[in-house]
Amino acid sequence: MDTMMRNHHSLLVLYFACFIMSQIGGCATPLRMQKSSVEIVAGDVSMHFGDIDKTGGAESRLGAEAQEAGDYAKAFKIFKPLAEQGDAGAQNNLGHLYLGDAQGAVPQDFAEALKWYSKAAAQYHASAHFSIGMLHLLGMGVPRDEYEAFKWIRKSAEQGYEYAQHFLGNAYANGWGKMIPQDDAEAIYWMRRAAAQGNLDAQRYLLKKK
Repeated sequence: MDTMMRNHHSLLVLYFACFIMSQIGGCATPLRMQKSSVEIVAGDVSMHFGDIDKTGGAESRLGAEAQEAGDYAKAFKIFKPLAEQGDAGAQNNLGHLYLGDAQGAVPQDFAEALKWYSKAAAQYHASAHFSIGMLHLLGMGVPRDEYEAFKWIRKSAEQGYEYAQHFLGNAYANGWGKMIPQDDAEAIYWMRRAAAQGNLDAQRYLLKKK
């Protein structure tokens, strides 16, 4: 099974798991903090959830370095006041910390994650748009809503976010129920945009289409 189909299958597994968990109090999808991103995990396949923003000022970069190093308490201490002052990157990173992979340093709170992602998204933060879409897609802190999810993911893709572009390419390549029909032209359009930013999965997809 190639990467595209494994990813598609893994998302279906994640949806099912979150639907079952939502009936008894919430989604228990495992999350994993990487050096520069947050991922959701299904079996042996991981899916991108959002990037840690490292583009802010000196203090914000210190927070990102702490987050990358696994010092989540220090990252939280730095990001919280910056986020309250309106720093979009800090708001995005604070959202990540509330997702629940901060090893007890920050309490898991999907509603707080959504709040801070939304503040970042209001400032056109592309990764935050994508993360909001994923929260809706998996029913984490909000009712699972694929239409709302794809609205946010498309916004992110249109802002140039590589992973959102690849996600849309994947959705159009495979079709997504009644919401997104299989459409090779749309798939190729979004894959080309992701591939131009170095996305290896998108590049492999395009090579197979030649």
